[in-house]
This record gives sequence, C-alpha cells and structure tokens, in this order.
Amino acid sequence: MAQAPGRLGHAWVFLQYLLGFKRLGYDVTFVDAVPDGTDGRTTAAMVDWLRNCMTHVGLEESWSVRVTDAGHAGLSREELRGRLRDSILFNFNGFLHDGELLALPRQRVFVDIDPGFNQMWLELGLANVLSGHDAFVTVGTRIGQRTCAIPTVGQAWITTLPPVVLDWWRGESPEPRGPFTSIASWRGRFAPVDYRGKTYGLRAHEFRRYVDLPRLTGSPFVLALDIDPTDESDRLALIGGGWQLRDPRVVTRDTAAYKSFIAGSTGEFCVAKAMYVETSSG
Repeated sequence: MAQAPGRLGHAWVFLQYLLGFKRLGYDVTFVDAVPDGTDGRTTAAMVDWLRNCMTHVGLEESWSVRVTDAGHAGLSREELRGRLRDSILFNFNGFLHDGELLALPRQRVFVDIDPGFNQMWLELGLANVLSGHDAFVTVGTRIGQRTCAIPTVGQAWITTLPPVVLDWWRGESPEPRGPFTSIASWRGRFAPVDYRGKTYGLRAHEFRRYVDLPRLTGSPFVLALDIDPTDESDRLALIGGGWQLRDPRVVTRDTAAYKSFIAGSTGEFCVAKAMYVETSSG
C-alpha cells in the first residue's frame, strides 16, 4: 500500500481484508515496507499515504512499515514482533519476505491476488514467492479445474472472492443517467508471460477489443486511466471510440473524491487483464 501513493483502489484491496477480519473479532495489523534505496522525501510521502489510509478506517494504531533495515514507521519493530508472535499472517503475493518477521507467525498464508503470474513465474523459474507458506489462497476461483490453464504448482489452493465491507459504501446512490465508469491502469507492473507456447498479456491487450464500445452503444463511458505517454496511439484510439478519459490522480486524490466518482456512476465497466481471461482463471 505504501508503495502506491494515490492509488485508492489498490489500497482498498488490503483495507477490505483488514476491516473484514476486524469485524470478525480479530486484532489486525498491516505490515508493509518501503523499497531499499528510496530517498527520504519519497519515503516520507509513502509513510504519510499509508498513515492516512489506515487512519481513515480507524486503524491508526495497527500498522508498521519498514523504512530502513531495522527502522519502522508506525509500530516499532519490537512492537511488531510482539504482534506477529502466534499470529496468522496473510502474505499478499508474498510481498513480505523479511526472514525474522516471517518466522514469528504460527501460520503463514499466501494470498494470490494476481492469479496466473505467481504460478507461471514459479514453473518457468523466474520467481518463487510461494515458498515458506503453510496454506495457499487465490482469487482465481477456477484454479485446478481441467479448463483452467493456471498450473497448481503442486499446491492445494483455497479459492475465494475478494471481500467488500459494504458498511464503508452505504448511503452512496448513483446519479440519474450517470455514465458507466472505471478506474484502471493500462498496463500495470507486470510484463506478459510466455508459458507453454502461449503469451498471456495485460489489460491493454484485452481492452483494445472494446475501444468502440461507447460509440456503438451511444452510452457515456468515463475512464480514469493511468496510461503511459508511450501508449499515445491507444489513448487516441480510446478517445476516437467515444471514451471520456479522466486523470486518475484527480479522481483518487482523496477518499471523498474516489467515493464520489464511483457513486456518480450508473455502473462499473472494467476489463480484466488478458492473463485472467485467457487462462479461464475465474
């Protein structure tokens, strides 16, 4: 969460789990880390973003982010060690790889929120973020089925849908005749993956099929899109197809703006990454 300032959709992925477990009666703590070599100004911005997100949902005393080898913002490393002892750790995409901290929980659960990438990387020998965990959870609800192309890599996967704590969205009603909306990144962090003779691509590769959707339907579609200047031809194609593009930094500048953008929508229209679609991931 700290590494993605301003990306509220990304932040809410983790906040939903924290708030959900808290509602079930658990004590929750969010553990994060700033990348090694990050300069002081960027580190401060990352920490401030995380602090603001956690404070917004009433978890201002429930987070710790490593900013140096032993230094933490939020809870100190000593306090964090105390909370991790005998806990259950949910490690999203294996992001936490601090050996000392990983040794403390009584159970380590790998939570796969990018189905296909983690498993194929492992089989191809590109990355192994699954090792050291006791249980494996994925939002790819069809993994293990005959028609799903994602390898199980020898694990018994528990499948689950991403949680949503609806209490934080009550009272939000759509405007009459509002547009269809979405907030998305065009490519994201990962490169396409070549696996068993097939290339599994990104959202951009799938979204190009829908560039003419607004023009064909006559309905308004507003897309807050993070797109790189090198993809200018794609941006122009979207505009030509009738998409109204917005700056995602404005839409997600704070929680109020984010919720207002969503609440003013007739409905969300979003395109999944080609990796998720072409593997029949569920």
